[in-house]
Amino acid sequence: MHERIMQVTEELSPALRKAFELRDLEGLTTSETAKVLGVVDGTVKAQVARARAKLTRLVRRALAPQPSSSLTCPASSAVSGD
Repeated sequence: MHERIMQVTEELSPALRKAFELRDLEGLTTSETAKVLGVVDGTVKAQVARARAKLTRLVRRALAPQPSSSLTCPASSAVSGD
């Protein structure tokens, strides 16, 4: 699961990914993360919130059932050249 999360984080912008990794994966505090990144606490909070929201959408999309390609559209079977 950790490997899959890391794959999905690759879809984040570098700034969001780094803030997320430091704060949520490495366990740094907001202040520690801000110091590492050279930004203020509010920026870290905003970046982490955006990263979490985007990751939630990406994971939901990745886990959503995919439509089966073997199903046919009812309308297409009703239209025939007979």
